[in-house]
Amino acid sequence: MRITLIKPAAATAAVTLLILASAKPVSVAATDAPAASASMDPCSLVSAAEARSILGVDVSTPVSGDDGLMRHCVYSSADKRKSLTLEAKATDRAVFERWMKLHGSAVPQLGSDAYTNAGTLLVWKNGTQVNVKISDQSGNRSAEQLEIAQEKAASVVLPRL
Repeated sequence: MRITLIKPAAATAAVTLLILASAKPVSVAATDAPAASASMDPCSLVSAAEARSILGVDVSTPVSGDDGLMRHCVYSSADKRKSLTLEAKATDRAVFERWMKLHGSAVPQLGSDAYTNAGTLLVWKNGTQVNVKISDQSGNRSAEQLEIAQEKAASVVLPRL
C-alpha cells in the first residue's frame, strides 16, 4: 500500500489530505452467512397472533424497516406502550460468537447461540443474527417477566431461521 500526502495550494497549510493510493481491496467471505438472510424479513419470523401472545395485548400491523445494517420489525400495542422488536442481519457465526463471549451472557435453555446483552436477547442460526427486544412502558411487568417474554419470542424465531 502506498500513502501519498497532498497539500492543496488553495487551502491553509494546516489542512492536509491523506490519499490512499494503490490499496488492495479486502474481501471477507462469510462462510456461515447465506445471502438469503441478508434480505430476510424479520416480520416473517413472528405472526401477529404470536406477538399478541408474547406481549399479552392486541398488536397493530407490524412496522418494518431497514437501516442499512439491520432489518427491523416492530409489533406494538395500540397505545405504543408495549412492543416486540425483531432486528435481523446476516452475520458470520465466528464474529457473532466472539462478540457475544466478550459482551453477552449465555442463555443455555435456548441453545449454544443465544445470549443476552443490555436488555436484548440475541440469537444466531444459519447465518442470521436476530435481536429480540421487549418493551413495556406500562410498568406492569417485572424485569424477569420481560426476560421470559423475550425467551418466548426467541423460541418462536429460532426454528424459522
